Amino acid sequence: MSWARTGALDTLKIDAESAAGFINQTPAPKNRRKSLLERTDAGRANMDAIIVAWEAVDAVILEALGSEDAKELFHLSRRLRSQLGGKKPERGPDLKGDLYRQPS
Repeated sequence: MSWARTGALDTLKIDAESAAGFINQTPAPKNRRKSLLERTDAGRANMDAIIVAWEAVDAVILEALGSEDAKELFHLSRRLRSQLGGKKPERGPDLKGDLYRQPS
């Protein structure tokens, strides 16, 4: 499978995956400023391992929270990711109250 590399993709992540041998980058034939990406055999194996790991995480969450709360966690996590623009925050929010308060 191949797809065009665009500005919307995280260049650093793509470069890291390429350096690790998980994807191949080749110049796009019609626009040399773009790259075509193709997952390698190692990349497919890595993706399979990631899927297995996430399925294990899902099982732990489901067991710990139950179905309804797990769904709520999923929706809140997606909402937070969307609000963060798909990126991790540089530092935690400046919140007051119980959220970051250490137990006595």
